[in-house]
Amino acid sequence: MSSRRIDQNTAVAGHDIGEGSAAIRDVAALPRLPLPEATCPQRIDWPYASTLIVFHVLALLAFVPWFFSWTGVILCAVSGLLLGLLGINLAFIAC
Repeated sequence: MSSRRIDQNTAVAGHDIGEGSAAIRDVAALPRLPLPEATCPQRIDWPYASTLIVFHVLALLAFVPWFFSWTGVILCAVSGLLLGLLGINLAFIAC
């Protein structure tokens, strides 16, 4: 095996490395599209925000010794894998 130096003009996987940065600059120079009329970027959707806040505050209870158990840690890891890998993917397939 020979080691060779790769510089900015070396082709990698059939593409010139220098091309990518120029393309990114071209995309960044494009004007931004206006927001749709129905959106309000400064408005907080409180039902969703409050649910998210409550969920995360309750998740902090895992650090309280009375609520901690190794069984819960194992169940969390296993159910996260099963529900994350299988449940979400199966739901997308059903749609």
